[in-house]
This record gives sequence, structure tokens and C-alpha cells, in this order.
Amino acid sequence: MQEAEHFVLYASMPFSMISNLNLPDRRGAAIAYLTETFHFPVNIAEKRLDQIQRRVVQGMWDDIAKDYEDKMHHFEPTWSAETMRIIKQLDRQLLAEGKLRRSRLKKRQGLLSKRKRHKALYFTAE
Repeated sequence: MQEAEHFVLYASMPFSMISNLNLPDRRGAAIAYLTETFHFPVNIAEKRLDQIQRRVVQGMWDDIAKDYEDKMHHFEPTWSAETMRIIKQLDRQLLAEGKLRRSRLKKRQGLLSKRKRHKALYFTAE
């Protein structure tokens, strides 16, 4: 669909107006209702309804993805003491080989020390 066609759909049946309507639950009845209300052909009303439904579903998926990312962003791993020792050793080796920048190392060390400070909050499989 071209940009001009998208604009025709938006301009002819604005979402702000459609959202205030009491659309029927059934697709065919909703298309007929839009056709009658806005005096447009069935194919235009059908395209607009499809467009709105795609955007609603996309918005739902975006919300789900954002919630997941937020949960993963705040996820703090529950590493065992041995795992932490190995990570620190690997960091030292990578730093010595020039494969890890000091700024990245400090960030990782901050995460590790944060875990130690809040150890009482963690359940580990040790």
C-alpha cells in the first residue's frame, strides 16, 4: 500500500472518531457499520479496520516485548562464588590481552560487587 493510500485511510476514517464508536464485535458487521457511518466503499472500510487491528496487535506485542526487556534488564544473576571467581579470572585475562577495556571491566566489577552487597537477597544453587 502506498503512502497516499495510507493517508486516505487515516484522513477518511480517523482513529479518534472510530475509537468513539461502538463497533460491533463481528468483523463483517464492523465493516458494514464503518461503511454506513463514514459513507465509504466496503473495501476502504475493510482496509481501515485491518490497519487498525494490525496496529492494536502490534502495540500489544510491543508492550509484551517491553515488559520482557524490562524484566531482563533488571535481572540480577545468582552466581555462585566459584562462578564469580572464574568471571573475575577471565576479566583479568581479557584485560591483559587487551580484549577488554577498563571501563567495561569496572562496569562488570560493579555488578559483581553489587551482588556481594545484596547477597542476602539471592538464592543460589550452591
